[in-house]
Amino acid sequence: MPRLARRRQPLNFYDLFGLGGSEQAADQTLAYFLDPEERHGMGTRFLDSLLRTLHGAPTVDRGGLRDLALDAETVVGAYGWRVDRQVSAAQVTEPLTEFSWPGIIDVYLTNDELNLAIVIENKVGAALHNPLESYVGHAVEDGYETVMLAVLAPYPHTLRGDESSWVSRAITYASLFERLGETEDADTTDVNLQRSAELLRQFREIRERSPLVTDYTREADFLNEFRNLLLGREKALSQFFQAQVDANKLCRARSKNLEPLIRERLDKVGLRTGWESTSSVPGRWATAWNAYHLIDSNNSVELILTPDPNRAGPITAKAYPGRTYKLYPGLDHVLIGVQWGDPDEDVADAFIAFAQRVVKAHPFGA
Repeated sequence: MPRLARRRQPLNFYDLFGLGGSEQAADQTLAYFLDPEERHGMGTRFLDSLLRTLHGAPTVDRGGLRDLALDAETVVGAYGWRVDRQVSAAQVTEPLTEFSWPGIIDVYLTNDELNLAIVIENKVGAALHNPLESYVGHAVEDGYETVMLAVLAPYPHTLRGDESSWVSRAITYASLFERLGETEDADTTDVNLQRSAELLRQFREIRERSPLVTDYTREADFLNEFRNLLLGREKALSQFFQAQVDANKLCRARSKNLEPLIRERLDKVGLRTGWESTSSVPGRWATAWNAYHLIDSNNSVELILTPDPNRAGPITAKAYPGRTYKLYPGLDHVLIGVQWGDPDEDVADAFIAFAQRVVKAHPFGA
């Protein structure tokens, strides 16, 4: 079967490490570029974009929205900001009994000289269900006269119910980046400036790739190509997927059958165990395991059952010191001398022999 061509999108750091939908990664990136003192070399440019996006929005206090609006031009260009992430709103001096839970502020900007605090609730692929009143209360308790609360998301966010009483403005990444303007390559030999410029471009790319702003043309081409590839192969594919399901079930069932036999033999040879696990993980190729921590030698051994053709066989074993999961060299999914057609008793015996070899080679878990 010919290989399906991959969708051609530029390499992106956030995609590569599975961080595209990570709110924490977005918080960390925001905090870095919002801090004028950081190594990106942009000074207040990114922060000023946020401030100008909030220009004219109402400030907020314990009573909710105020009549006083933010005049961004009086605060842009200022330094002396402190940028914090994941701030517990429980750090208040008086109990806020009306709040059911305090919550965590995603990004918290404060400037003592300006007497200004900005709370950013960053929403990446999640609905807004946060104790916004406690966030405001936290900033008020910190002594700031002017408080802003912004909800930042890849998409326009409609405020509902009590949310509208506490949010100065709901803004989008697109509006923030529009204020920022285009980011160019850093014309410098300073590696921090070069990498920061590239990081910002990739962050902008991943944030602007939300469901409401994505061009679906490439995805449509991919799906059409995939559907065409399946034509005429439906029966064979159906048989394959059913066989795959059945093979995965066999591994899980045999792992459970082996558990009492392994337990009996461990006790017989005096291999005492602490933590142990007989379980499996789903996936294209399910993996079932019988894992044991041998407490006297501080080693862990696992019997692995899987139909995965990339493994040495359907029955393998591995070992590592303690509970570190850092496998011993040469003991990563190794064959132990039995095949699937051998009796359960022989498989259990072979695994016990493997465990004894591990203990002999590593009597102190190292």
